Amino acid sequence: MFMSLSSKNMVCHMYICLVIFDEDDKLNTPDDYDCIVRAKIPKQDEEPELYAAVIKHMIHGPCGHIKPNAPCMKNGKCKKGYPKQFAECTMQGNDSYPIYQRRNDNRLIALDNHGEVAIDNSWVVPYNPWLLLKYDCHKC
Repeated sequence: MFMSLSSKNMVCHMYICLVIFDEDDKLNTPDDYDCIVRAKIPKQDEEPELYAAVIKHMIHGPCGHIKPNAPCMKNGKCKKGYPKQFAECTMQGNDSYPIYQRRNDNRLIALDNHGEVAIDNSWVVPYNPWLLLKYDCHKC
């Protein structure tokens, strides 16, 4: 089920309800997560539409030393934990959240025309490629 709404300033909001009924359908292993979730910037020449959507919707901030007054900053740190640590593979975290594969591929992507703000995979919000391309929006 999904619902699309517009706010007073005409910004579209979409709410998606995903219900998992069977224990066998749950994501239990790192391989399960890797099948549906990514936390990386795709290569522009291989997946140009996904690359554009990730850059447009799935980059956190930037915040931290780049923008210390960002709304997510508290006591000099990002409340969401960005930039995230690089991880060679997806693994189960100490809490209920996985640590997604987020490799350091030594690519820096300029977010502005002057190249003053450059990001890498540590700034990517985890996303589902199919949903991102279908709805072309950031999930909440």
